[in-house]
Parts: sequence; structure tokens; C-alpha cells
Amino acid sequence: MPDDLSGILESPEHTHLADVGGNTEGPLWHPEGYLTFVSLTESRLYRWDETNGVSVVREDTGEGNGCAFDREGHLLMCEGADHRRVTRMGADGTVTAIAEQWEGKRFHKPNDVVSRSDGSVYF
Repeated sequence: MPDDLSGILESPEHTHLADVGGNTEGPLWHPEGYLTFVSLTESRLYRWDETNGVSVVREDTGEGNGCAFDREGHLLMCEGADHRRVTRMGADGTVTAIAEQWEGKRFHKPNDVVSRSDGSVYF
């Protein structure tokens, strides 16, 4: 780990969690004690926790990348490829598009999303 992060992080030690293919991105820690992240090239959403290790949560994410949790704890994701949208995934795994276009034009490839405490979503 670069020395310039040692003043920010509690420990410069790192742990290898999983061998998954592709370009991983969007790590997101949930308060319930698990990590989610995506593989762009595999178009998969993964979950890691200490008990179960790594598991696939969702296939065909459209090269999903930026992720955030909204104030209800639902996972928000920017999806590229042919999906070209921002989605919300419910606790039951149901995926709903929350934004697909602006002024009648489809998005090209949304990238990165944040959710504010008042419920606003920016991407």
C-alpha cells in the first residue's frame, strides 16, 4: 500500500478477499457487516462476508460500476453496456430502473452514484 495512505488508514495491512475475474470496482461496506463490489467485465455483483466468503448476488449487471446504498439500505448501481441506466435493488433482489434518460435521450454509460441522507441521488 502506498505510504501516503498510512496517515489516513488505521492499518496499512491489506487482505486478499477473493479471486474473481474482470475489473472489480465499486466496493461498498454495509453496516450489517458485508462488502459488495462489482466486476465490470463479468457483469456481476458480488457480496463478501466473513462467514460465507464471496458469493454472486446478481448476474447481468450491464457492466455495473458505481454503487451506493440509499437511506432505506437498497443498493443503487450505475449500469452501462446496453442497460444504460441507474437502478435500485430491493432486499428481495428485485431490480428497478430509477433513471434511464434525460430530456428524452438515453444515458450513454452512467458511472458512479451517491445517495444523500435526505434521499437525493446523484450520478
